[in-house]
Amino acid sequence: MAGTKTLLLVLLIFLLVIAAGMAESDPDNSENATRIEIEIEGRHLVGEDNVFRVYQGMQVTLVVTSDEAASLHLHGYDIEFDLIPGKPATVSLIAHATGRYPVTSHGWGGGHEHGHQTLFYLEVYPK
Repeated sequence: MAGTKTLLLVLLIFLLVIAAGMAESDPDNSENATRIEIEIEGRHLVGEDNVFRVYQGMQVTLVVTSDEAASLHLHGYDIEFDLIPGKPATVSLIAHATGRYPVTSHGWGGGHEHGHQTLFYLEVYPK
């Protein structure tokens, strides 16, 4: 009987440890998530800061609006998305890789240009 109680206690502790670990990595956890709102006018970012800093493991949601159609690329994560004037584009990702990643335009007005214009950077720091 004592052996069964000990086994149940060990199992309960194990399950609590697993549950605690899942809560820490839960992307819906508000401490582990961030929403970044970005506005582009005249092919440039509105505002002073063009670097957005997050931490590894965070759930990151980029909400980008533009006054012109464009195709954007988040390098390093290899995420491409299109902007429609006046309509927010939402991109979600888990910031798994650390580093500094440019977000560039690959075409304005719906066309595909050969050059790249860096609009902003996503910096992912180790936790």
